[in-house]
Amino acid sequence: MKERVKLNKIMKRLLLIITSLIIITALSVLFFFTITPSFTGVILEVNKSSIWVVEASAHNIKNKPDDELYEKYKYQGIVF
Repeated sequence: MKERVKLNKIMKRLLLIITSLIIITALSVLFFFTITPSFTGVILEVNKSSIWVVEASAHNIKNKPDDELYEKYKYQGIVF
């Protein structure tokens, strides 16, 4: 009888541990796929190994010389 009670306690603990691990894994996956950083904008420059993207609309950039764009968006955006 005592062995059965011990076995029930062990099974309950095991079930609790497995359930906790499943919940933690599910929350981690959910967090990873919903909190993925994103960046939208316009590509200003393309090099061999990188691109420079700034937060702007195509309307603001269209028909403007490169020098003016580089000066206006200097130290802005992100390089991928």
